[in-house]
Amino acid sequence: MTVILPCCIVYIWFISYCLNIGYFLWQGELGIVETLTVLCSGGAAWSALRLLWLDWSRFDLILRIALCCFILGCIYIAGEEMSWGQHYFGWQTPQWWSHYNAQQETNFHNTSRWLNHYPRNVLSIALLVFTVAPLLFPKKKWNDPVQNPRLWWAFPERQCLPVILLAVTINMPARLNHEFDDELFIYPPFSVELREMFISWALLLIIVSFSRRQVEG
Repeated sequence: MTVILPCCIVYIWFISYCLNIGYFLWQGELGIVETLTVLCSGGAAWSALRLLWLDWSRFDLILRIALCCFILGCIYIAGEEMSWGQHYFGWQTPQWWSHYNAQQETNFHNTSRWLNHYPRNVLSIALLVFTVAPLLFPKKKWNDPVQNPRLWWAFPERQCLPVILLAVTINMPARLNHEFDDELFIYPPFSVELREMFISWALLLIIVSFSRRQVEG
């Protein structure tokens, strides 16, 4: 399921664009992609907060700090994706803020690459590295609490890999088209938003996986 479901989503997304059947459902602030991004990142934040609340005494300082950063990051992703509620409640963007925001929305990620592109790229690379490392060096049990007691929680289980790979690669054809200023690939627009959805989905899978391993441990 961790392989079939994300691949099916990409397939349906691509086919709906090529055949122009219902592609509008994927687009927009209230479309399928951005709604799933909010739900996944919000769900990840809630799951991590609940875990931190219930098991605070079992976690060392490093893990507490990591979970707090994880929660704040997921809240940031969810909040930014819905412009902190503007997309749902429809309030007007103050004129002074519209001057700084590229899309005249009440969010931060449209004001600077440092609040949008760079954090997203760093997060994508970190997700890939921490997921692939245990596969490349299998002799060391990276996500085993016994063999790696300090940082086992930072390494996702391998079932998270398909979603993480899609998060890293889904936008590459669009980037190549942009870099070469040519239509090398027939590729739908809106792939950046799909990438953000898979990143949020990966974060949800990671925290759910961690919670399960915490219970089993």
